[in-house]
Amino acid sequence: VGATKINIHTAKTADFMFSPFTPNVLATAAEDCMVGISVLPENPEDFKGEPNSSTLLEGHQKKVDFVNWHPTAQGILASIDHDGVANIWDVEESKEALTIDFGCAATCYAWNTNG
Repeated sequence: VGATKINIHTAKTADFMFSPFTPNVLATAAEDCMVGISVLPENPEDFKGEPNSSTLLEGHQKKVDFVNWHPTAQGILASIDHDGVANIWDVEESKEALTIDFGCAATCYAWNTNG
């Protein structure tokens, strides 16, 4: 109650993760088949509901279930959709770097912690 919301998707958000390198950059996964990248104010008290900037990454055909920033490579993000298709994103360029089809829905996933 009373919490400020970020509205960049047209459907429910399924997952989110803050960047390990830039803590005011938020990645979101949503049922609109998009991955959102939002740059929030550095001071959380300055946040009024609109990010400083936002980008929607298009490339999934099904709702996106998970997002996960790479632990050692800045600006690299993985997302996986409901059909098990994972996209690796170059967030700086706002484009897909790699797509992997696992052929089934994922229940979880993670990067190797040392890269």
